[in-house]
Amino acid sequence: MKYSAKSILAARKKANQPSVSTAESPDLTRKISYSQSGEDIIVDFLFSAMLNINEVSYLDIGANDPIDLNNTYFFYKKGFTGVCVDPNPFFKDAYKLSRPGDTHVLAGVGPKKGNLKFFEVNPHTLSTFSEESARQFVEEDGHEIVRTYKVPVMTLDQIINRYFKESALPNFLNLDVEGWDYEIIKSAKFKNWRPTVVCIETVTYSTKKEQEKIVPLFKLLEDHGYFAYADTFINTIFVDKDVWEKRRQR
Repeated sequence: MKYSAKSILAARKKANQPSVSTAESPDLTRKISYSQSGEDIIVDFLFSAMLNINEVSYLDIGANDPIDLNNTYFFYKKGFTGVCVDPNPFFKDAYKLSRPGDTHVLAGVGPKKGNLKFFEVNPHTLSTFSEESARQFVEEDGHEIVRTYKVPVMTLDQIINRYFKESALPNFLNLDVEGWDYEIIKSAKFKNWRPTVVCIETVTYSTKKEQEKIVPLFKLLEDHGYFAYADTFINTIFVDKDVWEKRRQR
């Protein structure tokens, strides 16, 4: 049977219906995480309780699936919106159906604009622009490269200038691009636009339990004026030091 994005979303919606009888009241304080390791709940607590920031706008790079293992869907459900960027056309219709208020950009993000070969890997979460990473997934972990094709690549600045207004720049950057995270952060200027919170994958992928933390990413973000607020081993959540210090003065 061939499954469409619409049928997948309908099945999810049915499966996620709360089993509450008419005699019961749902727990309105309960938070449901859509992230891999609860990153969205941590970021929500950070914004609302620690920084007293009540409006969240996000830029999600390498967004992949609009709901499953997604670090920004939680905020969409809260009524916030943002821009989700991913070069994989597989998820295009799913975003239209499940997150119509968001802007979905079918492109890659890199240190410079252009067109690059994209390696679509099974599972989709491992798709990447890095040929080295794609080959590693095949040789070491037995995954499959489904196909390769050229896709447009934009820089962070281009994304910001094209899809955000100066009065409403994103304060949450989520980044997961399988092997390109360092290059993207390295190319970021963070002058005209500076996210308050950055969630980024900081561990190498391995099915053999040989993951290693990507230490240079920590140093790079520290040089940009961020510190590690929380770590789920897979992802690290960084906060702008200046914003953190100003919170103490309020």
